[in-house]
Amino acid sequence: MAITLIKSKGIQRLINKIYGNLDLDENVRDNIERFLKKKLFLPSVTKFKRCEYFFTYKKNDQGTKSIVSLYIRRNSLRSFTLISREEMINNNIWPNEVKEFLIGVNAKKFTKLEEVFENI
Repeated sequence: MAITLIKSKGIQRLINKIYGNLDLDENVRDNIERFLKKKLFLPSVTKFKRCEYFFTYKKNDQGTKSIVSLYIRRNSLRSFTLISREEMINNNIWPNEVKEFLIGVNAKKFTKLEEVFENI
């Protein structure tokens, strides 16, 4: 016995009212926003445009690169905040999703890596 659902605005509103928003992409985006806002003490999502970030990578046995950590800061006057891969995964966020999110909100990719690693 197969059940078919007819999508209409009324049924979709009822489902959203009972179960919440079922759009997976939007839920992932909200989860990433909440996580980064908490880590960086950002008041709103629009402040992500001022953020600077860069990822560190590690080469796997298969020869592919995987993200090890994310360094991100609110603006050029602050120091970088380290977010490890384990911390992202523990918060149900994959590092590749974070990368796509930061590209989507037009955050700046930090390019002067020598300055950062000289201080460490």
